[in-house]
Amino acid sequence: MGANIWPVAAVSGAPLYSGRMLRTAALAPSLAMGNAIRPLGAKSGIRPGKLGGIVSVTSTTWTVAPVAGVIDGEAAGAAGPYGYSFDSNQTGAVTAAEGSARIDRLDVQVSDPAESDGSSVPSVAIVYTKGTAGSGSAPAAPARSHRLSYLNVPASGGGSPTVTFNAEISSATGAPLYFVTLQDRDDWTTVVGSSNIMAQTQAIVLNDPAAGNNGVYTRVGSSWIGTGTDTGWLAMSMKSGFTASGAQARVKNGLLFLTGTITKSSNYSTGDIPASLPSAISTLLTAATIRMSGWVGGTAANGVLISVSGGTLALAAVGTTSQTLILGGGGQPVD
Repeated sequence: MGANIWPVAAVSGAPLYSGRMLRTAALAPSLAMGNAIRPLGAKSGIRPGKLGGIVSVTSTTWTVAPVAGVIDGEAAGAAGPYGYSFDSNQTGAVTAAEGSARIDRLDVQVSDPAESDGSSVPSVAIVYTKGTAGSGSAPAAPARSHRLSYLNVPASGGGSPTVTFNAEISSATGAPLYFVTLQDRDDWTTVVGSSNIMAQTQAIVLNDPAAGNNGVYTRVGSSWIGTGTDTGWLAMSMKSGFTASGAQARVKNGLLFLTGTITKSSNYSTGDIPASLPSAISTLLTAATIRMSGWVGGTAANGVLISVSGGTLALAAVGTTSQTLILGGGGQPVD
């Protein structure tokens, strides 16, 4: 197949479009996010929008209202994502309650025999999977699917089942990545690989049950930093020949701040490495160098360029001689 383009009119029978060609040329470019493992892939899930009321359940029947989304689930890394929609209610039977409570699940599953997935007819369907009574956990997801919701079935005589609506959510190219819980975000990060997530990618956690987990996160280095993340002021470790007076560092809302004074036993010179940053801060930094400001000799007129890289603080340029370094830099992005 090689290079695909769409839409163009066929000339002398070419191109002769296949399903994969259309997925990878028409759908994949508009969706987030491909990676080294799945270069033409996408983030599976329903489209962003209404988060509640799509799934309902009684003691005998589950119902899914009309919904649309994306599944990137076939084995081949270049298979591309599938768009799908259900334009009418989908229903199915709920297995009767048992002696102990259990968690069942609903997933959206795609089948495509052209991708040699073992199916015989191209289709998309809502798949119901019964959980194990008393286990306290949901069953594994079916192949080629994304999660739609959990169904909480109480023990026999314990009332009606309830819905935990935790559908995965798709994202458009360039848009934030949407996750229901913090664990969903971290599971996705593991699947795609940390090195495949671009700096400044944003993730939005929408419905985590734990207090304080919902909100916007930004990818900084190998970590997700929440909008309200604040390490507080943390002391730096001095190298031999340097002493500190209130020398501290802080990351707040994705910005690096430095404060305090570092004194050297002799005059400062370009290339000096006076301190190491606290590990809680250095782990938030990327490999890129962060340039901060400061001054020596007790006056702001004697500027110095501070280089923060690899967890250490170094002087990239010193314009005058002095034994005193005053840290005045602040508010620099940590990416």
